[in-house]
Parts: sequence; structure tokens; C-alpha cells
Amino acid sequence: MRAITPGEAFLTAIAPILDAAGLLPHARLDTDGESTGPKKQKTRMLKCECAECGYTVRTARK
Repeated sequence: MRAITPGEAFLTAIAPILDAAGLLPHARLDTDGESTGPKKQKTRMLKCECAECGYTVRTARK
């Protein structure tokens, strides 16, 4: 893929819309101290398997 720059026709067509919208307010999002990134794994699950029947279950180490 490569970046495509907007053409003159697009810029001419979008200019009145951008002028009507004006400056949009912007500020840092308030997330109450929580991160917006992916959550960290809290529990490492262990796989336990029955030697007789093969039943498999996942459980926490504690």
C-alpha cells in the first residue's frame, strides 16, 4: 500500500464544509486515570489434564 494525497477536486469540495465547521475544540480525554491501551494479563492460567480420562481444565496457580 502507499499513501495517496488528496486531489485538487477533493480539496475544493471539502473546503466549504471545513469552513462551516470552524475550529473544533480539542483537549485530553478524561479516562479517570485508566489507560486507553490494551489491558495487561492479570492471571496466568495453568492447564491440568486427568491422566485417566483426559479431562482438561485451566486453573490459577493459587
